[in-house]
Amino acid sequence: MVKTVTLLAARGAQKLLWYQLFDPHKRHRGDSEDFFGLARSRREYRSKGAEAFRLCAAFLPGTTYYAQYPLRENTPNSLRSFYFEGTGGGVLILWNEGLAAARVRLSLPGTGHLRHDPVSGAAAALPAETGVNVGTMPLVITWRDDASGGAREARIRTP
Repeated sequence: MVKTVTLLAARGAQKLLWYQLFDPHKRHRGDSEDFFGLARSRREYRSKGAEAFRLCAAFLPGTTYYAQYPLRENTPNSLRSFYFEGTGGGVLILWNEGLAAARVRLSLPGTGHLRHDPVSGAAAALPAETGVNVGTMPLVITWRDDASGGAREARIRTP
């Protein structure tokens, strides 16, 4: 979900309509239409993508994608990075398409950096200068703007 919405936003999509919010309560293995929901069902609410969709809906609207940021220094070609800025803050979304996780060092602009879990929706504080492992599960990192120069300060490099 995060990858799909991120790629669409980076290519200029302004609106996204999701086909089905809930799966039917009784799903049939042979009917693919029963499995498009972001949650299992109204009775058995377990997220299959709802938290990831919520993250994207909360942080991407009103932002602008900047393909040239963050600045990358000696990072693997398999690392995908998407930098969005809007009024009041920014979003960095990363994932690695390689077989193994990539260890990178981040330098982020702004204040109040949070790393959001696209599965649970939980958020944890993150230092502006930090090392992270980037695997196939997207990392969603947000911050508030502190008027210090924004994207020019964002960097990803190998440790």
